[in-house]
Amino acid sequence: MKSVIIIEDQKLLSELLTGLLHDELWLKVIAECQDGLSGLETTLEKCPDMVILDLMLPKMDGTTVLRQIKQKLPETKVLTISANFTPNLVKVLAENGASGFLSKSESVAKLREAVSQVMAGGVYYCPETSKLLRDSLVQSSDSGKKPTLSKRETDVLQLVGEGYSSKEIADFLGISVRTIEAHRSNIMRKLNLRSATDMVRAAIKLNLVSP
Repeated sequence: MKSVIIIEDQKLLSELLTGLLHDELWLKVIAECQDGLSGLETTLEKCPDMVILDLMLPKMDGTTVLRQIKQKLPETKVLTISANFTPNLVKVLAENGASGFLSKSESVAKLREAVSQVMAGGVYYCPETSKLLRDSLVQSSDSGKKPTLSKRETDVLQLVGEGYSSKEIADFLGISVRTIEAHRSNIMRKLNLRSATDMVRAAIKLNLVSP
């Protein structure tokens, strides 16, 4: 059973999340933390598969917590949740390795979708954050030369941008996961990317996906 830590200062919401993750998604919540500092310390100690991270936290803000988690536990997936995303915040979170972005105004169904997609190795953007990220990329985009990708690399980048995992892409294209990982490595090298989140941003910037 995959493990999750919830870092959320609203105890009611934290307990509701715990029940949902256990009963409907078969995930084990190994800790609930109500502030950023204890959340970071607990995460580094227990090394969960996923962290659900509120961004407005006492003692240490969520962005700092995210940065420290990804520096020390790069394989741990982080789904960020907030009532107030901004273009700059989404950009900073993406650059620091967040795997998911969920507004607190979204439905329980969207939460299930976000958790499932991130846990499967994909990247999830709720509609609000998709628009904010796209707007920030449009404002900062360079109209100069575009990097050269092969047709298959372009296909892979598009599917990554749509949130599919390597296994799902391999099944869809009828090739091995190992080949997909090789394509992903080439894409990241050519575009100077560091993470799956960077690949999603690149796919949006190159107009391969439309958030």
